[in-house]
Amino acid sequence: MNKPYVIRHSERDHIPMGHGVKISYLRKCADDYSILLQMDAQGQFPVHHDIGGKEIFVIDGEITVGKEKLNRGDYYYLPLGTNSPVTTSTGCTLLISSMKSM
Repeated sequence: MNKPYVIRHSERDHIPMGHGVKISYLRKCADDYSILLQMDAQGQFPVHHDIGGKEIFVIDGEITVGKEKLNRGDYYYLPLGTNSPVTTSTGCTLLISSMKSM
C-alpha cells in the first residue's frame, strides 16, 4: 500500500484461527503484515512459521510466549526462526507485525 488508509473498527474482518482466537488484518503486503489478535481466556495461538521476525505488543490482558510472561504495554521481539506458542489465561488483545526484513 502506497497511500494512507483507515480501517474502522466496524469495518474489520474477524477471521477465526482456532477455538477462542480471531485475527483482523490491518496491513498485508506480500510477506509483511500487521494483525490485531484477540484471544479468549485459556486461548492458544498455535506455533506457525513466518518468513520474517515478529513484533508483539500487548494492548490488553496478559500472555505467555515460550517462558516469557507479558502484560499490558509490554513489547516482545522474536527473530526469524524463533517459534513459540502464545497462550493466555485471562484473554488478551495483541498487535503483531512481521516483515521479511526483520
